[in-house]
Amino acid sequence: MAPRSAARPGFSQDLRTIYRGASAQKPKGQAPCKKSSFGRARAPRRAEASESAIGRTIVTSRRHYGREAPGRTVLTSRSAGYKVQCMKAVFAGTFDPPTWGHVDIIRRASPIFQELRVVVGLNLLKKTLFSLEERMQMLQRLLVDELASNVVLDSWEGLISEYAKKNGCGVLLRSVRSMADVPYEQMMAAMNSRLGNPLETMIMFSSPELSDISSSAVRELVVSWKRLPHGIVPPLVEKELEKRYGPLLQD
Repeated sequence: MAPRSAARPGFSQDLRTIYRGASAQKPKGQAPCKKSSFGRARAPRRAEASESAIGRTIVTSRRHYGREAPGRTVLTSRSAGYKVQCMKAVFAGTFDPPTWGHVDIIRRASPIFQELRVVVGLNLLKKTLFSLEERMQMLQRLLVDELASNVVLDSWEGLISEYAKKNGCGVLLRSVRSMADVPYEQMMAAMNSRLGNPLETMIMFSSPELSDISSSAVRELVVSWKRLPHGIVPPLVEKELEKRYGPLLQD
């Protein structure tokens, strides 16, 4: 069964919090958040300064799922009529192959930033299904509308933090499928901070209907089992996979 559209109207990014772990404590003496001119909750400067000093991980979820992630809400919902735009961000990955999950994250994240750089990683030591050029071509075709606005497609070999510094990106966008993936991303954010990289890590959760889809799962199905459930990757990616591996689709 084909997944629902990744860009349905009415979808919102309801929860954006600073993730500090389940045991996070509110600093003593912290003043309450104030309303900005746009109606968004704004934290006092003292708290913001202390958080930036240790390196923050911003968690973004499209739905509440009945409870909020640990931490303090810092951005408002786009569905409430606010258009939140801030600095440049980089969303990096192997994209081997591109999936609906990748497209969904890019479409949801692009309105948040002035510029979103989608960076295809080049690792000569890692064997991939598709070459760098093939992966970039597929992404370009998938994101033709988004690339016309504020989404830039690029490639890079090396540390993504170096790419971000070179291109003036202040946010590293990461996609996770569940809360179980968050501690690893939090650890990597802390490591970036220790290396002297002033990057904020923004974690965006996969849409529920796409949370079981990953490039690694697609590769395993295709290479090991010569099978591919219909609809887990975009049609043009299905065609490219079948050109290389023969009939794969399973209804």
